[in-house]
Amino acid sequence: MKMKIKGIIINPNNKTITESSVTVNLQSLYKIIGCKRIEAFCSPSLNAKDCFLYVDAAGLLKDNFYFKVDDTHIAGTAILFGGNKSGIDESAKMSIDEVRRIVSWQGFQKVDSQRCTSQLVQPNVDSKEVHFSIQFVSLIAGIEIEDLEKMIADGKVIAKQNGNTWHLSGTEFEKLLYPES
Repeated sequence: MKMKIKGIIINPNNKTITESSVTVNLQSLYKIIGCKRIEAFCSPSLNAKDCFLYVDAAGLLKDNFYFKVDDTHIAGTAILFGGNKSGIDESAKMSIDEVRRIVSWQGFQKVDSQRCTSQLVQPNVDSKEVHFSIQFVSLIAGIEIEDLEKMIADGKVIAKQNGNTWHLSGTEFEKLLYPES
């Protein structure tokens, strides 16, 4: 299942904010952001417009160009999408001009290796638990919802529901999201 939607790419390296038609799957997001792991980020300004950013999950742990949204520093390139109550990615609901008003460029910053603790650098086994809807996970993993639900029913994916959000973990789930790991 390959779906293209409008995303807004924020690139602090060259201080650009551009609109692009983006295929929503992990490999294309990794390529655009330039990373191996992503995480979703939301702030009051983004939440007010039903938007969020995908960012490099390890961006703060390496030398990087930064930008700021509200009071939060974001390291490296990010992609803005819209979202709905079910957790499905939608086209960005903000214009480029609206994004420009909430982004401030912070320049290049080197990581102070003396201040990075082993707790920050060493992965936590529980950190692979993801908090998104089943629809979202099926979309980015490129599998049908029914197949993901079967993996949950068969115990291959551990799932706990909290409202519309599912907390998913387990070896098979990690293989879906991180096929090269």
